[in-house]
Amino acid sequence: MKKFLSKFQGLGSFCIAIIVFWSAAPLIQHFDPSAGTYDRGSLHGLILGSSAYLLAVWLSWFVIQMEWPSINEYIDNLSWLQDWRSANRTVRLVIVLCLWAVLFIGAVVCLLGWR
Repeated sequence: MKKFLSKFQGLGSFCIAIIVFWSAAPLIQHFDPSAGTYDRGSLHGLILGSSAYLLAVWLSWFVIQMEWPSINEYIDNLSWLQDWRSANRTVRLVIVLCLWAVLFIGAVVCLLGWR
């Protein structure tokens, strides 16, 4: 049991969070009868959103493994880590700044809507 809990550390807190979510509404209404209850559909949204994210991550790794086996070996053998450590500090800084810039531009595009 200890190995299982150490491997899946977030599972216990996730179960506790679901139990609190389901039982919090009657408890809140006990103290404040005019309080509204939580929408159970929001929990489904979280679960379905998490499932969609995990499916997208799995699908991207599956595509990498099937279409680009050399990249998969490069990632699995940690060759990228040796290359990263041997790269010049300026090159690493430029790569990190470019990645952050791409993430920032993607966030701005998502917020503004692709017009």
